[in-house]
Amino acid sequence: MASTLSSCVLPVPERSHFPIHNLPYGIFQRGKVGAPPCVGVAIGNNVLDMSQLADAGCFATCDAWSDRQCFHQAR
Repeated sequence: MASTLSSCVLPVPERSHFPIHNLPYGIFQRGKVGAPPCVGVAIGNNVLDMSQLADAGCFATCDAWSDRQCFHQAR
């Protein structure tokens, strides 16, 4: 049985281009000068660092993303 996500714990402005149902992936850099680029996903006005989720084991049971290093390779 498939489930649907109808809400998000992050605040998302009503007319945001990036609600929970439209999650664009991209490359971002943390605030430090010279910091390595990271893979992230936009949710509202926030960026979720996918490498942090992968390192925490959030994708351990997902075959497609089981290699957590894929989120540390920003090209």
